[in-house]
Amino acid sequence: MGLSYKDTVLADGPVLFWRLDEAAGTVGTQIADSSGNNLTGTIRFAAITATSSILFGEYYGASPVSGAMFANSATPRLHMTSSNFGVSGSLTDISPSSSFTVEWWEKALSFSNFNNNLGFGNFNANGDAWGWFLAHHGANGDTYVGIHVGDRFSPADIGAARVGATYHCVFTYDGVSQVGAYYRNGVKVAEKPMLPPASNWSTAFGSPDGVGSITNGSAFGFGDGSNGWNATYDNVAVYNKLLSASRIASHFLS
Repeated sequence: MGLSYKDTVLADGPVLFWRLDEAAGTVGTQIADSSGNNLTGTIRFAAITATSSILFGEYYGASPVSGAMFANSATPRLHMTSSNFGVSGSLTDISPSSSFTVEWWEKALSFSNFNNNLGFGNFNANGDAWGWFLAHHGANGDTYVGIHVGDRFSPADIGAARVGATYHCVFTYDGVSQVGAYYRNGVKVAEKPMLPPASNWSTAFGSPDGVGSITNGSAFGFGDGSNGWNATYDNVAVYNKLLSASRIASHFLS
C-alpha cells in the first residue's frame, strides 16, 4: 500500500501545510500547520464551515480523520497569523530569485467576478495583492493564477473551472529560468515566462491589528475577493522549492 496523501506531501518538505481538519470553523479558530513550522492560520470576520474532505478516500469524522473548509459568504477569511511568519527556513526564504510551489485542492459551488481567492490578499480592504502569488476565479469559472497581472495565467492559457468539480491545483515558479507553470489534476496545463515576485514574501506581510484584520500590507491565505467565497478548499501546501512534474503527479495519484 502506498503512502497516504498527507505523507506524500510531507515527504517533499512543505514549509506550510494546512490540512484544514479542524472540527470547528468559528471566528478565531486556529488552523494547524502540519509542516512543523508553526505557520498557523486564523479564521477572521465570519465563520467557515468544517466539512468532509474533497480528496478521494478521505472522510471527515472517520478513519483517517480528514476535513476541509467551506464558505458561502462575502466576509470570511482564513489567513496566516503573521506573527508566526518569521520562521527560519520557511516562507521567508521565498525571494525574487528563488523557486517556489503552491498546491491546493478546490471545489467551487459558484463563480462571480473575482471570487474564491487563494494567495496574498489585502484582507483589510477586500483587495488583491498581485506581485507575490494569487489564484482566483472569475465569472463562468474563468481561472487566473500567477504572480503579476501582466503575465499571469488567464482563461486563454488554462481554461475555466466547472461548478462542483474537484481539482488538484499546483502553481510552480522556477526562479532561475523565471518560468511559471500550472498543473491541474496532476497534468501540466500551461507554462510561460513570468517576472519574479516584487520582493521577498515576507515584505508582503502586514501586522494584525486589534480585531485581526491586516494593516500595512497583506497576508497569505483565503480571501473573499470583491464578490464572496463559495468554495471548499483542502490541503493547502507551500514549498520553498520547485516540485517536479513527477512529484506533482504522485501527489495527485496518492
